[in-house]
Amino acid sequence: MKRLAIVAALALGPVAVQARVLDDFSSVAAWQAHPSDGVRLDISTDQGRTGRAMRLDFDFGGGGGFAIARLPLQLDLPENYEISFWIRGDTPVQTLELKLLDPSMENVWWSVRRRYRFPQEWTRLRYRKRHLNFAWGPQGGGEIRRTGGLEIVVVAAEGGKGTAWIDELTFTPLPPDRPFEQERNRFGAWSGQNRREIDFGRRRELGGLRIAWDGERFARDYDVQLSGDRRDWETVWRVRGGDGGTDWVFIPEGEGRYARIVMGDRGRYAMREVEVQAAAFSDSKNQMFERIARSSPRGVYPKYLLGEQSYWTVIGAPADRREALIGEDGTIDIDPIRFSIEPFLSVSTAPARRLRPELHGKPSPGASRHPLPQAGEGRPSLITWADGRLTQSLARGDLPIPTVVRDHGDLRLSVTAFARGEEGHSVLWARYRLENVSASRIDATLHLAIRPLQVNPSWQFLAMLGGAAEILSLEKDDSGITVNETTTIIPLTPPDSFRALRFDQGEVVTSSGGAPAGVEDPFGSASGAMSWSLPLAPGETRDVVITVPFHARPAALRQWLSAAEAARRAEEELAVATSEWASRLGRVAFHVPRSAQHIGRAIRSNLAYIMINADGPSIQPGSRSYDRSWIRDGSLTSAALLRLGHPEEVKRFIEWYAQFQRPTGYVPCCVSPRGGDPVPEHDSHGQFIYLIREYYDFTGDRALLERMWPHVRRAVEYIDSLRRQRMTDEYRTPEKLAFYGLVPESISHEGYSAKPMHSYWDDFFVLLGLKDAAEIARILGHAEELAKFAAIRDEFRRDLYASIERAMAMHRIEYIPGSVELGDFDATSTTTAVNPGGEL
Repeated sequence: MKRLAIVAALALGPVAVQARVLDDFSSVAAWQAHPSDGVRLDISTDQGRTGRAMRLDFDFGGGGGFAIARLPLQLDLPENYEISFWIRGDTPVQTLELKLLDPSMENVWWSVRRRYRFPQEWTRLRYRKRHLNFAWGPQGGGEIRRTGGLEIVVVAAEGGKGTAWIDELTFTPLPPDRPFEQERNRFGAWSGQNRREIDFGRRRELGGLRIAWDGERFARDYDVQLSGDRRDWETVWRVRGGDGGTDWVFIPEGEGRYARIVMGDRGRYAMREVEVQAAAFSDSKNQMFERIARSSPRGVYPKYLLGEQSYWTVIGAPADRREALIGEDGTIDIDPIRFSIEPFLSVSTAPARRLRPELHGKPSPGASRHPLPQAGEGRPSLITWADGRLTQSLARGDLPIPTVVRDHGDLRLSVTAFARGEEGHSVLWARYRLENVSASRIDATLHLAIRPLQVNPSWQFLAMLGGAAEILSLEKDDSGITVNETTTIIPLTPPDSFRALRFDQGEVVTSSGGAPAGVEDPFGSASGAMSWSLPLAPGETRDVVITVPFHARPAALRQWLSAAEAARRAEEELAVATSEWASRLGRVAFHVPRSAQHIGRAIRSNLAYIMINADGPSIQPGSRSYDRSWIRDGSLTSAALLRLGHPEEVKRFIEWYAQFQRPTGYVPCCVSPRGGDPVPEHDSHGQFIYLIREYYDFTGDRALLERMWPHVRRAVEYIDSLRRQRMTDEYRTPEKLAFYGLVPESISHEGYSAKPMHSYWDDFFVLLGLKDAAEIARILGHAEELAKFAAIRDEFRRDLYASIERAMAMHRIEYIPGSVELGDFDATSTTTAVNPGGEL
């Protein structure tokens, strides 16, 4: 095996640097397979690009999990470096991770490619030092200076089984990064025929370009190319049908000394400026959109792209598997990672004084209005979320039917959204009500922009990444506007116009062009806009109604109703939705003083959100990043449902979750559409038993209790096997006596995700489960198991309290710690012992 062999000298600067092959995969004997529980991973050799390659065959077994291929690797890391390998795959979409571990193997740095589409042809992946961020470990952050291991990890996204081939794992020391600000990044005015060439002065990294065209002398069609020597040029971006103004060029992993923009032969062109973008610009579309948003007038892009908190609420039908979000500005996010619909207004006749400046929120120069060209109307003023006062409310103060009001002075836009229909057949309704509150006529236009952005902010990353979405195609036909060939927006109020643009043609909010029938965009960032001309007399109100079926389109939904018919239909559906939700949330009454009425409203609203977030029988703590079912959240949420008169949902959840218990008795901490999570979190087994007992106490449903009895018995047996791992002679020594009789360390407590700890949170839930298991045995008349469970319960309780006393003495503290190792103060963990644990 030719590990660490020198393969090339790369002229990346004044000093040549040596690339070393870490593995050419003539053998894979050094690689170790570390799949998660329930996942199969086989590592072998196979035909590579030239010689041999490492072959990873993985099978997620119908569930989730990960497949780790680990190489023990001692490597001193320079100030800057690159790790690369060639890859191809035959697999559904999965997540791909590259990890570096320090010599302790406890601190991890990683780079994550979420929902990675493995290429069928050999493709080189490059990871610079800046791509590898601290993931977890007791070090808590900082840089890695020496490695103890390298991992290539496939994590289930769509799951299933597949194969990936890896070849030529290479390590390249690089010259130190020069700070981007020290480079020459701006290249000024230019005019000429059909080619502009730029010399950066040295070979360098870049993530893209910003091209500012000069007036009407722009190129509709052009290519952007890079070169290191002015002889071999690579086309890295192509524009066809551009509209001038400012173009953003996305160049992932761009590198070269020269760039050139090659235009058509239709005369002279002119640019005001070309600005080089930092390499991080193309690390992700979120990075790209953040840079674009900060260069645009405030209000054109979502607040989160400006680094500001962005709040939202959820819209959906009870137990349906799909739900929408509506942001505090009235933007509606249809489904995870799909697209959003954002309202904008333009006015062509209202004087500027009508838009009172004191309502503009946080104005910035040029933010209140900027041109939105529109055919036949000149250049009207565009009004965004930044140009007024935003207020939000729920129907009746507690129903999950939100309304966002955007008060722009003499114009008021109200966005009301709700879902109607049964589980699996629901439809999103959105009504946009525009009101002229002035004494003069206002000629307004409502634009609903379909954008490759989510309401879910870009910093949300658990399970799915917020921020940028993907629009590969927009198509208008008699059925409405279809996005990505899957989701159709049905404007019941006929729009006066529609247009769509590819990303390289501009952004629909600020561009005048576009195709009226739709576009296809390989870059996946197309945008579109439906527009309604709404002339408003003084005091007049006009409604625009759209629907989006979450599933198959109901036959009853027809497009192109008259404006009056669409408004009437929306009112009827809204009245039914209001009545249905009031009935569902009204099973329990709250008798509280008038000053405390908000408490009852808050409880009813959260009951509604529980129902909306549930996917069929799967009770979930939230939407989007939390679109999974944890037994921890599910058991405590079920306790709330039982008290609020909804036992049927709890029964469905128990029966559904029980099927994921393994034959060993192990209860998964979390279940996603891919199945049970393989990560052991030892609170889960006790929580499952507690849930069954809680349901019986409220319903007296003995039949369900008897059906769940085998699950209870197996869970206790698994708990007993866990605690016995800490009951050996090793744990009778003074150094480890504080761990004696506890369940093993885990990361069930989020504070211990960096390194598993012996968390008392786990033990308190285990004790609760053992107490409830003994009571269930008594109720069902299983005397033998009652005696056995009671003995385990009492022994575990004794060992738990002894451990707490030893940990307090060891750390010299006067409070109950969160974990044995840390002696940390954690009231949340202790609270679980009191309620629901009953250990006050």
